[in-house]
Amino acid sequence: AKAVGNSFDDRACRTKLVAEPVGDLEKLFTMWDLWGWHRVTFYGDLKPAAAALASVLGYRLVEEA
Repeated sequence: AKAVGNSFDDRACRTKLVAEPVGDLEKLFTMWDLWGWHRVTFYGDLKPAAAALASVLGYRLVEEA
C-alpha cells in the first residue's frame, strides 16, 4: 500500500495510517477478518528483510494483498 496520510478519527487505535491499497483487494478483504484490525506497517521496501527475519524466528509472513 502507499501511505497517503493520517486519520485523526477518535475511534479505535490512536495512530491510524490512511493508505492507498495496491495488489489483490479481494484477497485483502477476505483476509481482513482473520487477523482483526491491527497491522504492521513498514516505510520503504523492507519486504526481503522482513521475510528473512520471519524465517529466522520461525514465523510465517502473511501477505494480504
